[in-house]
Amino acid sequence: MSAGSNASPPFEHPVQPDSVELFIDTLSLQFGLTPERHNDLHLLYSLGAEQQIPLDCASALTGIFALACQFSVEQKILTAFASVNGSLGGLDLKGTFEELQIRLQKTWEITKNQKEDLRHLSQQHIYMPKCTCFKLLHVDVEAEVSKDASKYSMQNIFGKPAHELCWRSEAKRVASSVRNAFRQDIRDSLFGRKRCSLKRFTQACADKYHHGTLLGSQEVEYQIRNVLLRRFAYENKELLGKEESFQDDTEDNDSHAVMGNKRQKGLKTVGRIPNGDDFWAQADDWFEKGFELRGQSFTTDAWKEYIDESRSLDDEWHKNNGRSRQQITDSSSTSDQFPEFTQRSVHNRSSSPDFTTQTLPLNLTSSSLPTQSSTFLEQSSSRHTHSSMARTSIVQQYLYNNCGPDYQVRGNCSSGSSGV
Repeated sequence: MSAGSNASPPFEHPVQPDSVELFIDTLSLQFGLTPERHNDLHLLYSLGAEQQIPLDCASALTGIFALACQFSVEQKILTAFASVNGSLGGLDLKGTFEELQIRLQKTWEITKNQKEDLRHLSQQHIYMPKCTCFKLLHVDVEAEVSKDASKYSMQNIFGKPAHELCWRSEAKRVASSVRNAFRQDIRDSLFGRKRCSLKRFTQACADKYHHGTLLGSQEVEYQIRNVLLRRFAYENKELLGKEESFQDDTEDNDSHAVMGNKRQKGLKTVGRIPNGDDFWAQADDWFEKGFELRGQSFTTDAWKEYIDESRSLDDEWHKNNGRSRQQITDSSSTSDQFPEFTQRSVHNRSSSPDFTTQTLPLNLTSSSLPTQSSTFLEQSSSRHTHSSMARTSIVQQYLYNNCGPDYQVRGNCSSGSSGV
């Protein structure tokens, strides 16, 4: 056999543990690695040595050196960043992030799901049978949410003043909207085409506000509070058509129609009255006085007597309103006999005093007037067919010709003056 064929394969010497560990210690001191990174290098060597086929010396040393270089670069970056105290290239990164966070808080708003949960909670709280303080509805909702904010996915609100301010503004707006809707439901249940009995009203509101059906004794508990609200509403009808005024200083603008500042100063919203005089403010005072007079619980004898009386009155009002509405419907058919004159007379009475000091004949036509007045009527009507002022002048001329110059006509629709 040749010398080349007799040569045996080179023998790979195993890594000497003492030399590798010494090599790791030397690299750590040279590169200034932290004790944590120094231990990571020893861990890498242990993993390679414990395999079935251990790493050769060259592979182990090469891998350890490459990782040590990476740790060294990382350590230099951290040291440099710490030495400039949070600034990089003259830029204050910490201050920049704080400024960005402040700007984001100004534009932050609650999500659609959070708004829906807020309305859902407000509806539930206003329909609770023991709820008798309606103007602080948003406070009750906030107390409920703050107990377990994560339950309503609102954990990003509390603890951050800017978020809490935005959330409270929305809570007040939703509470006002829910109160107005509940007031309208009470009004419609007592008057108009949607009027209904106490039992039906309780169940209908349970579906809308309680989001569920009431059963057994639970229904009776809700009926007690509802019959008291219906009695208060019936005895204070003038408050049912008034919406409460809602003004929040935290809002920058209104969601309603936008108009100039000059016009807004002299404009009042129709149907709204100041806080303290609206339906729910008066209802709060009414319940408070009732508790002072009859006790703090609806289970007292005084309250039981008052509730029984309210039930009887509620049944009587419900029946009487039905009969009254039927009588009004039957008697309204006579207005179709003279539609044009009747509509004009109603319009004049709603915007001015009595149209005349004497009663005018409803069948006023050109044939019933004297010849001179009839001619005047025909000429004027042909020139001013679509003018309401011309029709008023015709009636005035007719009265002047038939009743004399001393007859006075009041409530001129065109100019507001009195006399002919």
